[in-house]
Amino acid sequence: MVKGIVTAIITFAVLILAAAVLIMGYLGIMPGVSSLMGSDKPRDLGVTATSQDYQTMVSKSGVTIGTLPSDTPPADSIIFSGSRIVNTSYTAEELTAFVNQTNYRYTPVKNFQVRINNDGTVECSGIFDIQVIQDFITAMDGNAEVSEYWNKYSRYFISNPAFYVKCTPSMTNNHLSLQLEKFELGRFSIPQAALDELSSKLITLTDGLISHIPGLSVNSITMVNGKAVFNMIGHKYISIATP
Repeated sequence: MVKGIVTAIITFAVLILAAAVLIMGYLGIMPGVSSLMGSDKPRDLGVTATSQDYQTMVSKSGVTIGTLPSDTPPADSIIFSGSRIVNTSYTAEELTAFVNQTNYRYTPVKNFQVRINNDGTVECSGIFDIQVIQDFITAMDGNAEVSEYWNKYSRYFISNPAFYVKCTPSMTNNHLSLQLEKFELGRFSIPQAALDELSSKLITLTDGLISHIPGLSVNSITMVNGKAVFNMIGHKYISIATP
């Protein structure tokens, strides 16, 4: 009888462990298992960006990008100067290229794609670089609420998870409006209650970023006919810490 009880306990423990491995694999945070499930690879949104798209994006924005030493602290890793009116639109390819090809040390995503749909919704996919997300938050504005939110959940990640987001974003007078329709980590869809909380934190982070950058004033950013239309006062020069 004792042997049967011990066997049952061991079997139960193994089942719990196996379930945990499968769940973490499904979330895209268990190396090896996630690869087998394909949940550590971002969704392909069909957007192919080139170096020419990057050059076009930079040319349209009128920004000159300089470099800072790699050991520059996160809080000082982006320096803005000068002023320029930006009234233009960017394609999904140009935005995708800009995120992937701007050589910023604390870029929090890799293998990024963005697709702008004609109905105004936006889809994004990529891989989170969890090692630099806190540094990125510090660089943007160091918001304590957002930092605490990230620290609350970051301990669960043991590898960089893939993500997918579908949302309806816009910005008016320096304030972000965001409706999150779907957010996936690996292949796990975040429940609606958590989406509402996440949306609130993203709005806090973005609004804090806008107010944190002197001289930046966003009149509007809207999604029109598959493009992101910017109407704002931006900067002529941006210096960034490089890897």
